Amino acid sequence: MSSLKLMVVCNDDRNDEWIKLLSRNVSDLYMIKASQFRYFTLDNPRGRSLPRRKLPEFVDAILVHYSDMKILGNIPIESKHIFEFNTPGTPQEHPEVIPIYRQTFPYFAIAPSDIDELIAFIAGERPELPSMCRPAHTPDLLPALLLLCQQYLESSREDGQSSIVNQPKWWLDSLGLLEQDDLNQGAYQTALKCLQEEWQRSKQPELSRASVDRLLAQLVRQQPTGFAITPSDVTYQIVADAHRTLRQLISPATEETSLRQLDTANERPDAILTIEGSFLTAASAAILFLRLKARQPQIQRHVLKQDTLDTLPTPLRHSPLLLTKQQIAHLPALRQHGFAGAVLVLSQDTFAVLKQNHRVLRFGQGSHNALPLPFTPTTLVNTVINLVPMEPENLHFFQREMDAIRQIYARRIVPCLQKLEQPDQDPAALQPEIASLIAELRSQTPVACHTLVTIDNQSLQIQQHFRRALANLEAQQDPQSAVAYLKAAFAQWYQLVK
Repeated sequence: MSSLKLMVVCNDDRNDEWIKLLSRNVSDLYMIKASQFRYFTLDNPRGRSLPRRKLPEFVDAILVHYSDMKILGNIPIESKHIFEFNTPGTPQEHPEVIPIYRQTFPYFAIAPSDIDELIAFIAGERPELPSMCRPAHTPDLLPALLLLCQQYLESSREDGQSSIVNQPKWWLDSLGLLEQDDLNQGAYQTALKCLQEEWQRSKQPELSRASVDRLLAQLVRQQPTGFAITPSDVTYQIVADAHRTLRQLISPATEETSLRQLDTANERPDAILTIEGSFLTAASAAILFLRLKARQPQIQRHVLKQDTLDTLPTPLRHSPLLLTKQQIAHLPALRQHGFAGAVLVLSQDTFAVLKQNHRVLRFGQGSHNALPLPFTPTTLVNTVINLVPMEPENLHFFQREMDAIRQIYARRIVPCLQKLEQPDQDPAALQPEIASLIAELRSQTPVACHTLVTIDNQSLQIQQHFRRALANLEAQQDPQSAVAYLKAAFAQWYQLVK
């Protein structure tokens, strides 16, 4: 149990979430919430009120919501560390302030293990920053290579050494590195750079990369004129060594499962869709194609180009789509253009977290899921074939809701802004209408309104930009700038929800 003194400063209910976690581990815990001051001990985890004059002059650390940082300027408390958090987990970096890169609303993504690391760091027992204070990084190439290694080893046990997975072209094609059956030189160089960056940002960058480099050397060799595909087969020991290293680097606890455990109850899809730009989704699609082809000979792999998502061929509109977390942003447009296929997100986040942050994943029972990294080939296959396309009524419901959002923007927001821009319009007269509109947006799109965006070099939640814009209109000091600021806030909101 720690003898540290900690303080939490936040004017909303996230303060209580921090207190719940910290009160089990910290002997002296202080809370500032609006004008309330409370003191918690191990003997009194519910806390008691405290007059301001009884606040300590020094604490070991302060955890503060970024919008409440001004409170610290009004209360003379010194601390060894200051940790800052915000809603989406994307705080700005400031001198002498340690950012917390975890979402805190609507899902409070701080775990007891994070608190253990935090306390150890504050107490000087842990030299490195807590995990939650390091920017989240989602690897793409490393888990793709691990997945392909797992498939190779599984295929070797199932089929002997005659499998297609022995061929370097299968590996390169699975990573999206072939162009017209030959190596794409630029794409391969990008992959090498990506490998170096992901390795350095992994949890064990000091781990030797030699076995993985030997695997790549079995796929591609360097010649005076550039890179070329090697003519010889990939060997079992090389893959086994690379697999062992990648498992240790990414997740030592990953367990392989056998192809014989494949769920055979559900239909096989006719096609597997991905969007260009990800090694992981490309490798996953290749494995699905390989494993399902025997039972579905007509199955296809189809890569969607980012600039042609609105022209998805009708036969593919009910096929499953593999996405990375970053590619979820493309899904609303696909749904609007009639795509009804199931969606599997390959991400370090759980589906519960992703669903909180992306409204589009909440529509259609059984049509969306996520597969946390790393995963095995069999888990991938079973997850995909247990997804179902969206029912027509669910797809239409989503499309109608998106249409309603566009109509709010076109019929209410745009006319309101046009009125404000008229020279003879008094901004104060429109404030009730604007305030009512903003309240409606906060109610219907809470995740978007809590999202941190930057306007005029100020990084705030959209709802805070709205409040500031209203205050600027009320002040009437510079109406033209105030209207421009409000317009920018509405534009940012629309960009998030459309």
